[in-house]
Amino acid sequence: MTQNTERDAAAIRANEPLDPDVIAAVRGARVIGAPTTNAGDAWSWARRPAVALAKSVGARLILGDVSTRSAWTTPYGSGAFGADRGEPYSDGTTLVAKEELALLGRDYLLDQLHEAEADGVEAGAWLADRPGVLALDRFLELFDVDALVVPPLDHPGLGDRISGDNIRAVRSRMSGRLLLVAGEDGSLTIDDGTDT
Repeated sequence: MTQNTERDAAAIRANEPLDPDVIAAVRGARVIGAPTTNAGDAWSWARRPAVALAKSVGARLILGDVSTRSAWTTPYGSGAFGADRGEPYSDGTTLVAKEELALLGRDYLLDQLHEAEADGVEAGAWLADRPGVLALDRFLELFDVDALVVPPLDHPGLGDRISGDNIRAVRSRMSGRLLLVAGEDGSLTIDDGTDT
């Protein structure tokens, strides 16, 4: 039910123009990054506006699936815990091929990539393999994104505060890259570095 509501709202927003200040700030970007999930939670808010923004400025999009974050397991078919598997499995240091996503049962990511491509956006996916915003460290280390779109994260719950999933923690990891905040309504704002 949440996904239908999200899709209905996204269809309405698709006809609304993006904020010209956001477009101007991102113009010239080659790659935009955004988290995504297979749920209708706050982490999923960033994907649709990031697709629209990438389309608007002609950038490539990398989706980081944060629903796979874990300190104990890996979402990958190879690497430290799955080293006995070879091709076509990756180890988390590159984008995940569509073939591997299908083998890993990540059909929702395939659907999200197809949606972006249907909008004319070249898109790829990566599976987060660290808990909390530590996954962003890895994402920003691996991928040269010019801008990152995230949900507000300005009112974290107790678990999020303990794990450091808040907007201040994200800001500290940006290293001069542009940080954009996606609202639940699909709006995008440039993060001004202050807490509300």
